[in-house]
Amino acid sequence: MAKAAENGDFILNEVFAALDVLVIERSADGSFRSIGFVPGWFAWLYPQAAGNTENLQLSQLSSFLKNFLIDAEEFWREQRPGQLRSGAWSETGAAGKEDHLEAIALSVGSRKILLIELLGSAYEERRRLLQIARENVLVQRQMVREIQKKEILLHSIAHDLANLLMGVRVSFSLLGAENLSASGREYLMMGQRQHAQQEKLIQDLTQAFTAEMESLTPFHLDSAKAPDALVCAKDVIQEMASIASLHKVNLQLDQTIDDQMNWLVISEQARLERVISNLVENALRYSTPFSTVVIGLHQDDSHVQINVDDEGSGIPPEMNNTIFYKFTLAAQPGGHFGFGLYYCRVMVERWGGSIGYLPRQPRGSRFWLRLSKLGTN
Repeated sequence: MAKAAENGDFILNEVFAALDVLVIERSADGSFRSIGFVPGWFAWLYPQAAGNTENLQLSQLSSFLKNFLIDAEEFWREQRPGQLRSGAWSETGAAGKEDHLEAIALSVGSRKILLIELLGSAYEERRRLLQIARENVLVQRQMVREIQKKEILLHSIAHDLANLLMGVRVSFSLLGAENLSASGREYLMMGQRQHAQQEKLIQDLTQAFTAEMESLTPFHLDSAKAPDALVCAKDVIQEMASIASLHKVNLQLDQTIDDQMNWLVISEQARLERVISNLVENALRYSTPFSTVVIGLHQDDSHVQINVDDEGSGIPPEMNNTIFYKFTLAAQPGGHFGFGLYYCRVMVERWGGSIGYLPRQPRGSRFWLRLSKLGTN
């Protein structure tokens, strides 16, 4: 039995030696004695005590340790479980080099043990990471402030432009009531189309920058408000039926969808409908007359995928990697800056989903988005 205990002490000493930790025990008279291995750093930090490690007066070695021992004595007296850490402190050795240490008080049965560790490179790495974290927080705060300034400026510009465009709309309306020639009527319709595009651009700009602001904050879903993707798709079809009619395009829901399945997804209903509407609007804009745009829904064990398929001319291959970013100019006739698709990407990614584009054969486009089903995260 004694041999086993001796072997155990030997192994423990080897472990402390490998960890480069000083292990000392408090004696009844208040002094401390070392147990086993005494690390080399102790001698260069405290040369006055290195020769007498059987009777260490810690309160005379370090003012920090003197204060910490007050808490340690209370910890030992109350026989609290676990350990009491001092936190890091610094000592300057005889050579003038500053080192960082940490003390840990613990009880082993009735014995009062103190561990002292030289933190070294681990402490420096911890400090470096904390500094990086602090700098990142400052950068994020600065970025939020800058975006808020942009947001205020953007909304001010959008408001002023909207007021001007309202005046243009009224002027066009009054002009439409006049007895115009055929060419005059053609020019009026051209102006009205340009006016509609400008209004849409302002709306898309506002939505895009609002989405940027929201993307900086965490998204938390109230499960009771999780939207039904199928209901959202039906609402969009009903809302955009008149626009599809103007484009002479058949807008419909995929007839193979099982409406008895659970289509609840992690997102927000109003914004999910806005995303689907943007994709449908994009499909209608580039669809040929008398073609079809189909909204399809598919699901697996963890995700729901929403597809918007059209029979238009498709996206040029060189634009496949840029269409979901700001200031991407569409290559089709009447092309415009794609803030709508940018808005879709920012919102879908905020919900933890993904969005993309695939060409269809023999022609057409598929815009798709994948969202997690409720209860699978």
